[in-house]
Amino acid sequence: MKKLNELMIENQEFQDKELEDLLDLRNEILEITEEFEKLYTTYDVIDEGLIKRLNLQKLFQRSKKAAIRMKRLMANPAHKQKIARSKKRMKSTAQLLVKATKAARNKIKDKFFPQWREAGRQALAKINQLVTVKHGAKIAKMAKRDLPKVKVKARQDAKRARELGANPNA
Repeated sequence: MKKLNELMIENQEFQDKELEDLLDLRNEILEITEEFEKLYTTYDVIDEGLIKRLNLQKLFQRSKKAAIRMKRLMANPAHKQKIARSKKRMKSTAQLLVKATKAARNKIKDKFFPQWREAGRQALAKINQLVTVKHGAKIAKMAKRDLPKVKVKARQDAKRARELGANPNA
């Protein structure tokens, strides 16, 4: 009987510890949910891709890997030729929208963070994160508005690249 009581006490202690762990986990989930709901209600729609991009540590890792990959690719003459050929083609609307979005984001950064161009990689990532979350809707609106101007410029750039490709001495 004494051994049974000891086992019951041990089991009760185990269940109490397990219950405490579950309550802690539940509280953490509730806190994260509240923070997410604040963001979601404040900034309309935040897609999953945006949330993934806002993870700064992974952003640094992706940035470093991309830099290494680009350095290796730029040493390849075939890649350089591919870039030269792509300059001669008109970009798709989706690519131009990305370009317009980047220009709009840079305008916002110039306005709110005038020295952002001198910032380091981590500071720049933090600035991009703040700008994306705070001014995402404004950036999208500016990009959509500026898209026709970007299209005209891209058309001119492609035409100039074709002319230079046909006549390299020009």
